[in-house]
Amino acid sequence: IDIGYPSTRRSVAEHSAQVAALLDDLAGEDVELSFVTHSLGSLVVRDLLAREGDTWRPHHPPGRAVFIAAPSSGAALAKFADRIPGAFAIYGKPSKEIASGLAAKLAAPEIPFATIAAGRGTKDGWNPLIPGDDDGVVGVAETRLEGSAAHLTVEGVHTFVMEDEAVIAATLNFIESGTLD
Repeated sequence: IDIGYPSTRRSVAEHSAQVAALLDDLAGEDVELSFVTHSLGSLVVRDLLAREGDTWRPHHPPGRAVFIAAPSSGAALAKFADRIPGAFAIYGKPSKEIASGLAAKLAAPEIPFATIAAGRGTKDGWNPLIPGDDDGVVGVAETRLEGSAAHLTVEGVHTFVMEDEAVIAATLNFIESGTLD
């Protein structure tokens, strides 16, 4: 299921509640669900998996997750935007939440998960506002999350990393077998 959402208009918790409602209405019983996310979607899924009392869980147990270009430990770019008056009128509630440390407050999932990052492959990356290598929006180091079963970094940029053939192959492999190889 490809879930689109107005990423800048609602909080992470509001987005996860929307996904929970969709999963509550999902037909079928005992169908394991795995999650593949890009960027903010990882925080939405981490919030979703931390929720209690959702009726989808007994019927659709969580399997695995892959977080692509995720601000797993925060985002220097969001913190930079926090210093610019009016920036969050453009970037929205989630950016403000990320700048305020939401990523550090969300628990790592209790299911097997992998992280995938994009970068330039250099020590200073694409964006001079982000320390270290980065994809233009999220630093490679910012994508790492304690407890990850595997991590992969590819050359690329934030907006298109999910279309990279190596990322697609690694993602499918992790969902099927639990490894990015």
